[in-house]
Order: sequence, then C-alpha cells, then structure tokens
Amino acid sequence: MDTEFWLEKWHRHQIGFHEGRPNASLQQWFDAMALQPGDHVFVPLCGKSQDLLWLLGKGLQVTGCECSPQAVAEFFADNQLQYEHCEDQTASGHTVFQCGRLSLWQGDFFRLPEQVLALADGVYDRAALIALPPDLRQRYVHKFYQELTAETPILLVTLDFQRDPVLSGGYQGPPFPHTDDMVKRQYQAFSRIDKLGERDILANEPKFQAQGATSAYEKTWLVTR
Repeated sequence: MDTEFWLEKWHRHQIGFHEGRPNASLQQWFDAMALQPGDHVFVPLCGKSQDLLWLLGKGLQVTGCECSPQAVAEFFADNQLQYEHCEDQTASGHTVFQCGRLSLWQGDFFRLPEQVLALADGVYDRAALIALPPDLRQRYVHKFYQELTAETPILLVTLDFQRDPVLSGGYQGPPFPHTDDMVKRQYQAFSRIDKLGERDILANEPKFQAQGATSAYEKTWLVTR
C-alpha cells in the first residue's frame, strides 16, 4: 500500500474517503485544540478535503501534505483558487503550492522536512492514520512524536467498525478499523490520550454497509505530544 496505490485510487477516482463537506467531528471538537487565529495547523494526507477551507475560515495558517498531484489539482480547481508553486529546496521531493494562508506540500509524507511539523501549533488527522496498513502506522506516529514541539495537540478522528466476514467478501481495507486499545497502544509514548466522543455513522454510510460492516463508529481523540 505504497504511494502508487493512492495515485491509482485518484486516477480511477475511487475516493470514497472524500467527504465533500467539512467533517462533523472536526466542527464539534475543534475547540479542544485551543488554537487561535494565526496559529499553524498541519493536515496529513489531506487529499482535496473541504476541512482545509473550514480551518482557513477559523483564521489559521493551514499546511497540508498529499502524495497525489491530481488531488491537489482538483482541490484548487474545485474551489476556484489561484496558487503559486515551487520545488522544495530541501531535496525532499515535494512541490509546494501556496494560496494565501494555505500551503500544500505534494509528495511523500515520510520525507516531509522536519521544520514543517516543528512549526505546527496543532495537527488535524481525519483520514490519515486509518488509511495506513500496520507496517506504516508506527512509523507515521513516530514522525509526529519526533518532530512536533512539546504540548502540540493532535485532533485525531478514527473509525472503529466490525465486518461480517461473509458479506465483506474478504475486503480488508483501507480504511482500517481502530479500537480504543489500538489507538492508546500506538500513541502510548505521548503524554495524554483523551477520547472526546464518538458517533454511530453506519446508517449514513452506505459504503460501509456495502463492505459488510455491521457496526461503524467515528471516534475523536485529543493526543498531546
């Protein structure tokens, strides 16, 4: 499940993970990060999420990272936004797209220069952790632990669901389910892990029903570096 996997998903427009509207859990629990206008928020694996615009509406400096150039192009086209772009000078392989208070780093998250996360006053992760297979999750979490400054909050939105093995037809993901224990185990090095709330989303998610899900909950966490 490498970069080519996601590039192909975007090429085929298999983007069921794209909500097309600001996330309800973000709107409900945003204040838990205690960010102020002018602060920097980082959004990993952001796709063309409308959450980026919602965060900009809060007066924040918003930085996203996305591997797919098609996703980045569609974000600016869909929202009729003008931008400037340049190659990152740190040899990370990223192209940086700038539009006012928004910066999108197109390239490999794991090669993102350290200073990008070091500048973050908060992190918002809705569909990044749950998109990663087990062999990449701890590497992903470790990068945040190593590069965020102390007390930087992460607003983390995960999915916890059960699938009927027959109805699912062997579907494994992504997205990958995360139980409470899994979240706590993956972020155990962090100083605080608080579950803020959860929503039963099965009735409003036909894609989960089609994949054989018998229950589905969106859970929101506040994790502090």
